Amino acid sequence: MINKDIINKFMGREQLTNGEFDSVIVEVFRELNLDEVLSEADPSQALDEQSRQARVGFGAQSQIAVRDIVEKLADERGDDFKFISMAKEASNVPDLQVEYNGQLIQFEIKGRAEDKGFVATFDESVRRDQAAKVMDPLAQKFAQHMKVPTSILRKLDSPPRPHVAGRGGLDLPKSTLKKARKLAKKGDTQGAADLVRGVLAQEPFGISEQVKDGEMSVYTAMQKIGERYSRYRSITFETIMDFYSNYVDEKVGFAGDVGVVKSGKLPTQFKTKDPSLTAYCRDLIIQHWNSGGDNYFAIHTRSSGRADIYAIDTDNLLGAPDLPEIAEVQVTTAGGQSSGATRVTPKIKFAKESPWPRGSARPSLDSPSPDSKGRIVYESDAEIT
Repeated sequence: MINKDIINKFMGREQLTNGEFDSVIVEVFRELNLDEVLSEADPSQALDEQSRQARVGFGAQSQIAVRDIVEKLADERGDDFKFISMAKEASNVPDLQVEYNGQLIQFEIKGRAEDKGFVATFDESVRRDQAAKVMDPLAQKFAQHMKVPTSILRKLDSPPRPHVAGRGGLDLPKSTLKKARKLAKKGDTQGAADLVRGVLAQEPFGISEQVKDGEMSVYTAMQKIGERYSRYRSITFETIMDFYSNYVDEKVGFAGDVGVVKSGKLPTQFKTKDPSLTAYCRDLIIQHWNSGGDNYFAIHTRSSGRADIYAIDTDNLLGAPDLPEIAEVQVTTAGGQSSGATRVTPKIKFAKESPWPRGSARPSLDSPSPDSKGRIVYESDAEIT
């Protein structure tokens, strides 16, 4: 682990002595071999078995409840119903599949304890140096809305801060670290030291006196910092995480980063009520569900046994209302890490009202009317053990 005291001791200095340079370079070399250490399995990362079993039990309860509610709906309408399958724990198959009037339909199901708060949608496992299919475009949109203090730019006048653990220890360009690693492995430690020394010896921007207190978007801040550290010019989920870790909150990071909680920690600013961004998130979430073949999104509330069923596909056999407009989105970690990856989920709150019906919805005369939020709500009489 890099000795942060060594680096922090030199913060705010425009020039380092030769001895100070050497101390920093030694720390860089120590960090160059961290990849092998971090790739080894860490037994402490294993999920607590009891809590894991509890989550599995809740998931099965929600699947059974939704299955029984759809079957009850078919009985009331005189429609044909056939159960096909439910997902097992830690599988990538659909949560629930049934045949309704001879047509296969598929459900994404989430459970919750009470009828309030955020609802998880899905989770994506993200890793360093790998593109995140959903979180990268989402992060690019959020970067325009997330705000940070302009004062963070003053840190550009200091020597590079400690970087995210496992990626080289200092906030140096990846290309520099890659070249230094190759030189060190060939035995040319002097060449590697000179390379790192050259980057550390760059003249400070001299902007401390120019920065006025206020706020700026994460996008703007990263572009300005990217003038010195090019890796921040590209807005991805990973670079936003590293930007926050290095310039805003050192506790932010991926699962496995030193000094970060086991599941990883995201910036608290990954949260919005902006209508344009919540609408974008709604479309992105529906696209993700549809890509997996899902036709409906169901929310099962364990305290009441209720299941709210929403159509997320144009072929709406059940006559369920469309997914309501989203009032608020928050992106957080989703439980413990998965095989070393950080699990990330967009959580949503719906707007108070949802129009009914829309699109091809065809409510049955014998089925319950939608509630005030435009939802079809049935009570499950399944006996869950």
